[in-house]
Amino acid sequence: MKAKELQMIVVDVQGAVQKPGVYRVKDKAIIQEVIQTAGGLATNADLKQINQAKRVADQMQIYIPVKGEKTVAPAGTNSSGGSQDKKIVNINTATVDDFKDVTGIGPKKAEKVIAYREEHGQFKTLHDLTNVSGIGEKSLAKLKDQLTV
Repeated sequence: MKAKELQMIVVDVQGAVQKPGVYRVKDKAIIQEVIQTAGGLATNADLKQINQAKRVADQMQIYIPVKGEKTVAPAGTNSSGGSQDKKIVNINTATVDDFKDVTGIGPKKAEKVIAYREEHGQFKTLHDLTNVSGIGEKSLAKLKDQLTV
């Protein structure tokens, strides 16, 4: 048996679960398994906003929203900062189509971000985007308000 088969990772589960906290789970586990490890869902959990089949990554935080809670401000919502009609895009889950809403990332750059993510794994911080060809510190400064990890 290889040592890698038993590798464990650490994830932080918060929100509408029975026992929020930090858990050790098998590498390659999916969110559904992590939810079960955290005692299952709370009765007011909103699973429509969660992809339970997504694989988890080491040091990842998983947040389960409650019904009626908005985890990402939808397009066209007014905030106290004026009229903000851009949605925030998660660079760890975004598709090329999702990046079309990000000013400064076209289809080619979106493909580079996705290719980098597939080759190197999940981004830990937004600053990791500077490892992608064509995205430097100046580009990141312009993009950071539109992106999340």
